Amino acid sequence: LSVRRGAAATSRLAEDLAAATQRLQLVVGASCDGIFEVDIAGRRASLSARAWELLNLPGVDGEVPLDQVLAQCHREDLRVLLHSAVRHLRREEPFDVECRLLGGDGVHRWFRVRGVAVRDNSGRAVRMVGALIDVHDRRIASDTLMRLSELLEESQQQAEVGGWEYDLESDTLSWTRETYRIHDLPPFSTMPTVEQAIGFYSTESQPIIRAAVEAAIRTGATFSHELELVTAKGRRIWVRATGRAVREGDHTVRIHGAFQDITDRKMAAVELLRAKEAAESSSRAKSAFLAAMSHEIRTPMHAVLGYASMLRETPLSDEQREYADVIARSGKSLLRLIDDILDFSKVEAGKLALDSVPLDLVQVAADVVRLLQ
Repeated sequence: LSVRRGAAATSRLAEDLAAATQRLQLVVGASCDGIFEVDIAGRRASLSARAWELLNLPGVDGEVPLDQVLAQCHREDLRVLLHSAVRHLRREEPFDVECRLLGGDGVHRWFRVRGVAVRDNSGRAVRMVGALIDVHDRRIASDTLMRLSELLEESQQQAEVGGWEYDLESDTLSWTRETYRIHDLPPFSTMPTVEQAIGFYSTESQPIIRAAVEAAIRTGATFSHELELVTAKGRRIWVRATGRAVREGDHTVRIHGAFQDITDRKMAAVELLRAKEAAESSSRAKSAFLAAMSHEIRTPMHAVLGYASMLRETPLSDEQREYADVIARSGKSLLRLIDDILDFSKVEAGKLALDSVPLDLVQVAADVVRLLQ
């Protein structure tokens, strides 16, 4: 009876073990991750079917030499993999590392290799059991995101444009690295509140930016303002602050925007305005001078023309009369030149008017000939 009871217990134990083994095989087979077991002393590795597939190894059952598995590792990552495994066997750190292994498509893919050592009664590691997780797509996306983030930071630094976001639900304000730099603060040295951020603006600018933020929260209105700001080092600069609300339903959940240092452009605009005012002042002075000069010249010129006209009414010889006529025509020509000089001022003021008058080309040519003779 005792033997029968022992046999029955052994049979039940064998059935339970077989059922547990079957369940384990089903779980391993259904898993997307590869399972491995390494015999440390024998330097042999047992792999699940999924692990065979992930590592592009021959689809056979049983064990393979550990070196054959390690040969699948990218040579730049092999040292990192072995170093982490050795430190785990020495109880110094968990064995959890990402490395490139030759995948089923014939190219190296990123895998996360995790394992735990199985130790004997003396504490010596005899086996290691773990999993292979294909993280290639996630790793590539992460690396791409990191490169884009670095590119964004570099672009912001060159353009002197930072970014910011205010999360109303958590009441947190986030700045990019360039925004910290514009404020003369170490990158990510502190997480300012909205009131602290507004406090950096000059006394005259604070009501403007506060009203803009409140309007964005209340109605979702966008804003863009050029305001004066005092940095953490006391520098007074000009910035362009823009914001756009993100709304869910009828309420704002976030506000994000850009923050640009426009001090150089603002100073250039001021200098340009000063130069424009100086040029306009110089133009006004020139116009005033030309007007005064023309009037001063007209006074003696009218006397010359008047006396030439009076002289022509006296008894003169033909030669003397011709001389008097030349004086009169030359004086009139000089008056026309003065009028032309005044026309320059009219051109600059946009008030020049063109008149259509008769012209005797023969008379003009005859006058020129007489003048030159």
